[in-house]
Amino acid sequence: MDPRDGNVYISDITDQSGIVEFNYGPDSLGEVNLTVVKEGYIPSVGRVEVVSQKNLALVGGLGLDPPVPVFGQPLMVSVIVRNDGEVDLDNVLLRMELSAKEGVQRPDKHLEHLGVGEEVEINLSFEPYRGVNTLKAEVHLLSGSMEKSLDDNVLVREVRVNDPIYFGASFPNLVTLEDLRLSEFGELFNLSHYIVDQDSYPEEMTIWAEAVKGNLTPYVSDDGLLEIVPGRDWNGEGILRIYASDGSVTASSDLRVYVESVNDPPSFREWPSSLEALEDVPVSFLVEIVDVDSPDIELSSPDLEDVTFTPVDNSSNHVFNVSFTPAEELVGSSFLVLLASDGGEDPAEVRISLIVRTSNDPPEVTHPEKVTSRIGESIRVPLEIFDPDNDKEIRVGAEGSIVKGYQYSDGYLVVDIESGVSPGTYVMEIWVDDNNTGGNVTFNVEVDIKEKEKENFFAVTVILVILILAVLLIYGAFIRYQETKQKRVLSQVEEEVKAIKPRRRRSKREGRGRGAQQRDRDMDRQPKKGAISAPPAPSDIEGELARKELPELEEGASLELDDSSLNDMESDLEEVIQELFP
Repeated sequence: MDPRDGNVYISDITDQSGIVEFNYGPDSLGEVNLTVVKEGYIPSVGRVEVVSQKNLALVGGLGLDPPVPVFGQPLMVSVIVRNDGEVDLDNVLLRMELSAKEGVQRPDKHLEHLGVGEEVEINLSFEPYRGVNTLKAEVHLLSGSMEKSLDDNVLVREVRVNDPIYFGASFPNLVTLEDLRLSEFGELFNLSHYIVDQDSYPEEMTIWAEAVKGNLTPYVSDDGLLEIVPGRDWNGEGILRIYASDGSVTASSDLRVYVESVNDPPSFREWPSSLEALEDVPVSFLVEIVDVDSPDIELSSPDLEDVTFTPVDNSSNHVFNVSFTPAEELVGSSFLVLLASDGGEDPAEVRISLIVRTSNDPPEVTHPEKVTSRIGESIRVPLEIFDPDNDKEIRVGAEGSIVKGYQYSDGYLVVDIESGVSPGTYVMEIWVDDNNTGGNVTFNVEVDIKEKEKENFFAVTVILVILILAVLLIYGAFIRYQETKQKRVLSQVEEEVKAIKPRRRRSKREGRGRGAQQRDRDMDRQPKKGAISAPPAPSDIEGELARKELPELEEGASLELDDSSLNDMESDLEEVIQELFP
């Protein structure tokens, strides 16, 4: 076989069995044409598959990691060695080479054994040179210490080494104001001035950025100009991470951004656009205010004097419950203005449409807290009633366990008490109604009911004493009148007797003894039959009453007596009457 054209020429036959032997190079494995010629015979042409018993192959070419070699970074080159022969192989050597103008690197890898059909991936590390580098891989079968070149296999590849991109200088700190773009506060920042790419290989430089701290949004143009947009109402320190890539290597560096605070006025987020209310009926609603700068919000209304703002949520979103009672002057249609201030010069303002309809005002009642009554008597409760709406029909009533009936007239509520009510303290509910919607007023009055019999006994006793005294005075006057009349008649009779028998009477008296005269004097002292005894003098009655120490009362005073005191006084009075009128 001529390796140059693939033809095989046989000059002799070494074996009558027809076996042909010839040398075959490792690069010519596969099918070949075989022609057998013998003089006097027709040539025989056939296809023969040539198989090597000892075959080493480098499969798949040379692999690079990274795919684009980078100067200053390790380059890992991989190759697969496979035994395609029919026998196991020992002492296999892989030799690789990286060469450039600056030098050559030749690491080796020795395999002690490689079985039939076995393949092994081998990785060797290199330090690439700048520019273009040449990679070469060779595999050999060793026989002792000698290489047997018959079975070698070679791979060669040229690669370009990338000069990596990098940041040449540190970024300065950037400053802007809250709610202002960088370009609005100053000017755009050119990042390309701080990035170095010497060979622009394998691609043109690309720059981008991302925020790793703070509420910042960066934008980078194709020519490397940086724009920064702070988040709404955000301020503080932020960090942008800047990336630059040449398609093979990506470098990064951090850039600090300071957003200075400016006062943001509060703003209303939620509030009712309109309200409908009734006069004197409380109204409440919620408003939500946003202020990221200040935790303290002051809410006010120039249209309301008596209004309450109650915080519900004091987070960054301030929620207040607003409550007020529409007065008479707000009846009709108007606007309610609310102001929210964080202490700055620009308070937030909203206008709420307000419609207030008139409503009925309940009566105003002035009443006592407590009244006193007695068993058998009606309760009289004085009431002063004023109705702001001048409603003409005012109704008054009472409810309670002791209430039997009631009547209101001339500023007094007269309440009849249920029969069988015992003395004590009771609570009576009184209501006043103007016979209009919402015009009902109720309140409680304490009623103290006392025993009337005991107080009446003393009054009757006093009246009885007065009547007795009056009767005695009248009787005394009558007795004195009769006595005077009797004396006058006796005086007239005596004068007549004296005129008729003056001498006889004198002689008879002279002839009586002393004993008779004494009897006459005793008879004169005794009351004559049919004569009326003289009544006791008023001073005697007063003396007897004073001696019995009957109680005295001042004008307008009342006296409460227990059973024992009443019994003693009754006994004393009976004794006085018995002594005065035996």
